[in-house]
Amino acid sequence: MSSDDGKTAGKDPQSPTEEELKQVMENNTGASDVPTDFSLERLRSSFEGCIGEDGKILLKNYIVGFDELYKFLNLLGTVFGWVSTDVDNKIEVLRQHRRGEHANEYENIEDMIAFEVKNNLIKPKAKDSTTGARNLLRLHRALEYIVAFLKGVPALDVDEKCCPLSQDAYKKTLMKHHPWVIQKAATLAMHMLPLKRGLLEKVCGKDFGSEEYKVAEEILPVGVKVMEEVYQKINEIYVQYDLLNLP
Repeated sequence: MSSDDGKTAGKDPQSPTEEELKQVMENNTGASDVPTDFSLERLRSSFEGCIGEDGKILLKNYIVGFDELYKFLNLLGTVFGWVSTDVDNKIEVLRQHRRGEHANEYENIEDMIAFEVKNNLIKPKAKDSTTGARNLLRLHRALEYIVAFLKGVPALDVDEKCCPLSQDAYKKTLMKHHPWVIQKAATLAMHMLPLKRGLLEKVCGKDFGSEEYKVAEEILPVGVKVMEEVYQKINEIYVQYDLLNLP
């Protein structure tokens, strides 16, 4: 996710100390309360259901979809601890808005942002904010990376490493929003990613060659396609309100 410290790591950016790397990589992905019941089909159907009949993005479905992405990130272990915890925190902020006194304004993303803009709730230079727009933007940026990464997985050979694909996707998307220390830690952590075979085995919970594995191979590109469609529609909303570059 985007760090509100922006581009300042605060130190000479030659190399992070071991302690800095350790701190960046610390996470709770091994905690017993982390959900493990990831479903690729539920991920696909949630994002597919995001776009309502009126063309607006339903926040409820988006949150359910990101719940599944959170589970997916945790499936990969500590390698994505640097983003999964932040994703969970941002999802919770959106849930709170949907339970709050203005819940009716948080049914879909278009109305949410229009409401927050109209009421001057979005402070361009705020370092920490509980607005739906700013927290959704963090998820939006993470989604861009996840889509770019997973979009390339089907083309990999079964025993090809996922690391270079993930690093390339990160450098083209999320990296620019992170301070240097996190950039370094994230790209190093990606060396822990499995081969394509291992990734899909984690996704489906079954071994290579199983029926479940074959189904996962079929659903993955479909799921990525609907996530990309949702990403593009949300991006248009942020461009419309000139909010895409909030710190």
